[in-house]
Amino acid sequence: MNMDRSAYHDLYDQFLVDCARRVEEFIGRVLADTKVDRITARAKNPERFFEKASRTDSCGNPKYIAPLIEIQDLVGVRVVVLFLEDVEPVRKKLSGWVRSIEDRSLSPKADREFSYFGYHSVMFIPDECRVEFAGADEIKFFELQIKTVFQHAWSEAEHDLVYKPMEGPLSAEQKRLTGFAASLAWGADKAFQDVLDATRLTGKR
Repeated sequence: MNMDRSAYHDLYDQFLVDCARRVEEFIGRVLADTKVDRITARAKNPERFFEKASRTDSCGNPKYIAPLIEIQDLVGVRVVVLFLEDVEPVRKKLSGWVRSIEDRSLSPKADREFSYFGYHSVMFIPDECRVEFAGADEIKFFELQIKTVFQHAWSEAEHDLVYKPMEGPLSAEQKRLTGFAASLAWGADKAFQDVLDATRLTGKR
């Protein structure tokens, strides 16, 4: 990956940061009458970009040939909601305003596993959120994540532990503990949703 580092720093400072702010404000307006806990956006900082752009596949070949085009989370937005039932209304509302090219509900591959849960979408940056900057025309997408507060809390903590290890990789037992924490987050989401559903049936809310 031979991209000039100073060029990405300029792109980050003069386009991505402002673009992320505008997208966050845009989504905030769209979801103004929808149940959300918080909306945050960020631009991928240079250190994280170059780490990701320099990754290789299992054969040692570069994973990205054109990083600015292939890495689609240079701008990332996270919408956090309280209950599992709030994810779909947020998704539907945003889909009426912003066109997506990819939508995925992420969950562990095996039914007996617990790890990452959440909804991801790759969406076009709205024209009104773009900032005039030479070289930014090929930046067309942002990544949207919709998570519950428990999914958000687990993924933030797990990301720091797994992807930013201070003293080497996690041990097998430590990985099992993060999986246990994921199961607790999953259980908390289900418990609150079940209680919410039950109170509606009984009228005790």
